[in-house]
Amino acid sequence: MKDDLSSSKIAEYFALTTYELERGTSVEEILVILKEYEQREMFYECAGIHQALEVYKFNLSVDLAKMYGEDKIKNNIKFIKDDKENKKGS
Repeated sequence: MKDDLSSSKIAEYFALTTYELERGTSVEEILVILKEYEQREMFYECAGIHQALEVYKFNLSVDLAKMYGEDKIKNNIKFIKDDKENKKGS
């Protein structure tokens, strides 16, 4: 029962934070709220807020990458030709 409650609380605050970001609430404002919840030791709520911020930042990064254009991205990414290079020293 505790896991269901914690999961639903995290999901609730993820959704609320996502909604606020979509409405135009700034990341800085969300961080102020997050800090307050941390001080109150509201950890499930913090987890939901943190997850929403991470998804927001990721999506923003993807959008910015799209704005730069696919060719520029490909030129800046170094692909590993041989997976054996990753396994050295393992």
